[in-house]
Formats: sequence, structure tokens, C-alpha cells
Amino acid sequence: MFWQNSPPHDLWHMIAQDARPKLIYGMGDGADKLISRLEHLGIPYADVFASDEFVRGQTFHGREVLTLKRAEELYGDFVVLVSFATHLPEVISHISAIAKRHTLYVPDMPAYGDTYFDHAFFTLHKAELAQAQALFSDTRSKEVFSAIVLGKLTGDLDTLLSCADDPQIIFDILGAKDFMCAIDAGAYTGDTVRALLPHAPHLKHIYAIEPDPHTFRRLSTYAAGETSTEIHLVEGAVWSCETTLSFSGKGNRGSSAKRQGKTVEVKTVMLDRLDIPFAVDYVKFDVEGAEYEALLGAKQLLLTHRPAVLLSLYHRAEDLYRLPLLLAKLCPDYDFYLRRPPCLPAWEINLLAIPKEKRGKTK
Repeated sequence: MFWQNSPPHDLWHMIAQDARPKLIYGMGDGADKLISRLEHLGIPYADVFASDEFVRGQTFHGREVLTLKRAEELYGDFVVLVSFATHLPEVISHISAIAKRHTLYVPDMPAYGDTYFDHAFFTLHKAELAQAQALFSDTRSKEVFSAIVLGKLTGDLDTLLSCADDPQIIFDILGAKDFMCAIDAGAYTGDTVRALLPHAPHLKHIYAIEPDPHTFRRLSTYAAGETSTEIHLVEGAVWSCETTLSFSGKGNRGSSAKRQGKTVEVKTVMLDRLDIPFAVDYVKFDVEGAEYEALLGAKQLLLTHRPAVLLSLYHRAEDLYRLPLLLAKLCPDYDFYLRRPPCLPAWEINLLAIPKEKRGKTK
């Protein structure tokens, strides 16, 4: 069990104690957040580098962005801190190749909130994490949970890659072949609908919910051209009550409620208040850090329809224990599984919840 063999220090302590230069790999929002974290902890970084194809003489935080070759010429032996997320096999392979030449960490950076999954956080919430892990029904889920915790604490690349599985198994566990009506909370441009359809041949209705106005237009365009199922579009932010929120509409996966920057006013959607005249077989919750509120607004729907559930557990540091414990209260007679596709850092963590009476129908 992870809480019996947890490391005595987290990656922040380890890199603070390492005298070698620290170089940040990547640019963008993730690098901004990583630099802010390092500065807060008083850990200096030497430079920034990027993959050769992205280096065009840019500067980032006042430093010229280096190629890996140039970084090696200047610094020789250094510590690499990966600052971006990726699921692309070729990029993961490239990161693995760098890790064979340099000490490399994949820091766990929360997508939302300012709480970090560091050693202090782990120590404070060890009991809740243990309770959450105990909810899962199979050995693989418990192994994945342990590896995620360890990977978050240490930033170890091999540990993070060890807890990844073929993403197709998610649809088998969920029993997608029997779905006829689904809710996609956080539908984005329709990419998750497209991923589901080949595995759900009987799916007749999908309620696709998306709050960002720009993204909703793209979702609408996709839905208009989809002929294999009827897509019912709902514009709004899934929440625990009906209200209006200030929403950061970026037109990308970072769009969410209660973020800094340019905002728009968005109406919220309670799943319990949706007018759906069909039995709901499946609900996906991937709502950019609003999963807790979204679940609270779906209590009656979950009780009445007893759908299979996919719940994202990675947007906030506390999601890994808080969301499973809440879902267990709402759905006490469900079986829980944990799976994630290959991805860096420890994102794309999927809790799969299946009503016990449907367990024999899934793989």
C-alpha cells in the first residue's frame, strides 16, 4: 500500500537539495506555473529549453529558449523539469529518451487551484487517500492508485508510465456496447462523443453539455454533421444549482468557472433538472475542476437512472480522494475502477463506476 512505503521527501525537496542546474523543458502556461512554484519555494532555475522544432529564437521569462543540444553544450549535466502535458506517443518517447541522458522529473502541477500534491498534502490527507483507494474493486485499480500517488509525489517518469493502460479498456469496463442514452458533461468540441461512438453501437441520444461559447459553436458544427446518433446540445456549466457564474472562456480545454483573466457570464446546468425522457445509461463528468459541484447537482439523476459513470479525478489536488468518497456516498452499491491512458503528468485519471447489477455485463 502506498501509505506504508511513501517516500520521505517529495520532488520539490529533492530538486532543492540537488546542486546541479535545473532546466525547464517547455513553454506556455505550465511553464509559467512551474516557474512561479519554484520561485515561491526559493529554488532557482538556470534556463528553459524546448524541442528543436519549436525553437525559433524566442525568449521566455527573459531567457532565450534553448535547444536541447545547446542546453547540453552550456550546462553538461543538469536536471530536467517537464512543464507541459502530453498524451502523444512520440512526445512521450522523446521525453523518455531525454530521461536516459539526464535526471528528469515530471512535476505534478494542479490544473486548477493552488494546492499542490506535495509531501505535506500527502501527510495531511493520508487517511482520506487510503479510504478512497479501498473503494476500488480490482487489484489493477489499487495498483494504479498507488502509482499515481507515488508519481505525484516524486515526479518519477517510470512510475507515471507504469500506471497507464490501453484507453480502449475504459469502454469495455463501462459496458458501452449497451448504452442507448448518454450525458457528456464537458463535451468540448465533440471529441469525447467521437471516441465513444465506435464502442456504443446502440447509442441513440447524447446530451452534450459545454459552457465555453467559442467551443460550443464548434461542438454545434460537429453535432450538425453527425448522423449515427442524435446529439442534444446544452450550453452551460454543469453545477450544483441553477445560477450564473463568471466563466473563463478560452475556447480550449482550460475553460472553466472562477479563473482569472477574460471572463463571460455563463448559466449553470443541474443534471437533475435536465428534461430527459429516456433512461440514462452513462454520464461522463470532465468539467475542468467543477466535478464536485457537478456531482452534487446530479444526485437524483444518479439515484433514479443508475447510469455508468466516468469521473475525472485530476483537475485539483484533492480530487483523487474527495471525488471518489463523494461518489461512494451518492452511489453506495456501485463497483469502482480506476484507469488512465498514457499521459504526462498524472492527468487523465478516470474513475469508472458501474452499478453492481450491471457488473456481469461488462468486461
